[in-house]
Amino acid sequence: MRSTARRPFAASAAVALLAGLLLFRLAEADTPIPAITLPPLTETERGWVADPDTIPVHARLGFGRAVPEGALAAILDEPANWRPISDGGHRLAVRVTSPGAAGLRLGLRVDALPDGATLAVAGAAGAALAPAVLSGAEIKASLARDAAAQRNEEARDDARPRR
Repeated sequence: MRSTARRPFAASAAVALLAGLLLFRLAEADTPIPAITLPPLTETERGWVADPDTIPVHARLGFGRAVPEGALAAILDEPANWRPISDGGHRLAVRVTSPGAAGLRLGLRVDALPDGATLAVAGAAGAALAPAVLSGAEIKASLARDAAAQRNEEARDDARPRR
């Protein structure tokens, strides 16, 4: 049964493969972190990994995986997953794993995000890199630049003479 509680913000994610750990805001160490486990490699993909020379060009950067249907919504909709923070906001951590993968790349589709929200993405436990931290305003500005670049590219394509 879906919770009717209002989420502090709404977002949905599509995840591309390659494994590790992802955290949306870092949670306290003693707080259980809800997890999303991506589907395993297919037989074809396992063959590509065994013989990299057979990997098609389109798959050389990784093999796409979709978040299992409803997994992220269930985490976002569960009020117990959201922890209050001192400024009156809320914190959510989500672990994304892909068993057997060499790494993980994440694609995040933002449906709604307040400018003051913070997204922190961290690597696997023990990784030497510090978490990347972006504000909602930075994320929305990046999305606006991407959309403008796509519109410009489409306009150039439309203006090219056809043979």
